[in-house]
Amino acid sequence: MGAISYPLYLLHENMMVSMIVSIGKIFPAISPYVIPILPIIFVVAFAWFIAKYCECRLRCILLNKI
Repeated sequence: MGAISYPLYLLHENMMVSMIVSIGKIFPAISPYVIPILPIIFVVAFAWFIAKYCECRLRCILLNKI
């Protein structure tokens, strides 16, 4: 979790709120305690993807141009 903490920090608030609201509107019968599970899984997976595949490449590109 430490390796994805910064991308997770940057993404979690906006993505979580919008996904929870959207899922709640689309599936109103789902319990409000269950709705956040899918967005949590998605945001953690997306943060992992960014940390694994994008951060290093972007850092190398930006450092070479400076």
